[in-house]
Amino acid sequence: MESPQFLGLTGVGRATMQQLRDAARSQRTYRIAPGVAYFVYDRVHHVVVDLQEPGIALQNKVPRRGERGTLFTPSCCVAPDALVIIDADYHGLDGSNKADGREVFFHQGRAALFVLDGRYDIGVIRTQEEYDLVNTSWGGGPIFIWDGEYNFDPFDEWFQPKVLEYYRTSSWAKMTAAVSEDRKYLVLSASYGLTIAEHAENIIALGRLWGIKIDRALRFDGAESAYLGLRVGPHFVSVLDIPEPKIVNCLVIRRWGD
Repeated sequence: MESPQFLGLTGVGRATMQQLRDAARSQRTYRIAPGVAYFVYDRVHHVVVDLQEPGIALQNKVPRRGERGTLFTPSCCVAPDALVIIDADYHGLDGSNKADGREVFFHQGRAALFVLDGRYDIGVIRTQEEYDLVNTSWGGGPIFIWDGEYNFDPFDEWFQPKVLEYYRTSSWAKMTAAVSEDRKYLVLSASYGLTIAEHAENIIALGRLWGIKIDRALRFDGAESAYLGLRVGPHFVSVLDIPEPKIVNCLVIRRWGD
């Protein structure tokens, strides 16, 4: 993150980068906005969101033009009120996705992070009737934490065996989302060099440290598609040393009314 080329491309000053670097190395929290905090816990990057904080909203950003699965870059999701941006579903939008009530694609039996009656949850949407009730959803999977414990693909989410084995054993970069048992907190996590079981152990341990019981978690796209961008002052900074990827949708945390 220190190269002059990178700093020139992003317009981020060295003081801003040092601020982020100090937060990561110290494992102290960096407050992005009220209700949204970033920190590193044992080499894993985390963003913890208080879903009850007034003015915080999550949005599924999908290109409105082109075919389902049109590729674009996370920088297309940057807006003045954007606080955090991550990649979400796999290329092709293979999971159940809705964007502010607009149906994008429904995959029966695959896991999603979704909003139902104003409450965020992670689970498997099994029927069109269930999907119709959801306002916004981000497809992904497989689920790898269920009822507070590591549990990989507990609901047979239609992944091919070779793909599942890769997701289970690979230590490439990965992006995940988890919700607390009381559904008050959302935890977005990015790691490199860990298997999904080790990644899960880190999230569960983090919850214990913060007094939060992590209940469920699912995997989003990873490897060269992994992206976690944060607002640091007036700038947006990627915390992963990976070139900006081509993705199919963004999960954007926004702050309304500032």
